[in-house]
Amino acid sequence: MATSRSTLGSLYDSLKAGKITRRQFLHRATATGIGASAALFLANSAVIAAAGGSKNGFAVYPGQDGTPSASPAPDAAGFPDAGTENQTRGEGGELRLIQWQAPTTAAAHVNVGTKDFLAGALVSEPLLNFLPDGSLIAQLATEVPAVENGLLSEDLRSVTFKLKEGVVWSDGEPFTANDVVFTWQWIMNPDNASVSIEQWEPVESLEAVDDLTVVATFSEPSAAWF
Repeated sequence: MATSRSTLGSLYDSLKAGKITRRQFLHRATATGIGASAALFLANSAVIAAAGGSKNGFAVYPGQDGTPSASPAPDAAGFPDAGTENQTRGEGGELRLIQWQAPTTAAAHVNVGTKDFLAGALVSEPLLNFLPDGSLIAQLATEVPAVENGLLSEDLRSVTFKLKEGVVWSDGEPFTANDVVFTWQWIMNPDNASVSIEQWEPVESLEAVDDLTVVATFSEPSAAWF
């Protein structure tokens, strides 16, 4: 057992240093006797450590060969863009997800577990997201609402989201504030059996002021307005 732990530690260090690929690590680590899920956990944590962080809670793997990226962790300036040069979003061929269980659905609001949430995160996006340190970053919104920029009321009863221009759905139709309102209405319809209904219940109303502006009003002050 001591020999296996020593070997596993050496493999882990080699992966963090970029001396072996993620695939090589998984193959050799499982040969030491640890389970595949444990090996995968170590591989993910090693790449995060080597890259300096994660993107929205997921490990960042810019290299197709599985080698760690030297890019720093994302910060308030925006999302990491290492390895995306000359790429067109939505193109690039087959995408494979390696996880402990196959997804049942990619519909985020009717998912039945983390396996579905991870798959859904690739095809639907939120207005805001989180950086590794827990701070908010704008994704489909142009900026994070705050009292200082006038988008968040001081009593935490309402918040305004300004949406990015030029965002389109997979069929080419523009993404607008009406889509945000529709999402809320669909979730709050009990017939749709959405798993997100409790999170959205505090929203008293959602109004599309114009194509790129939506205002949420809460039934009471909400510290979780985001």
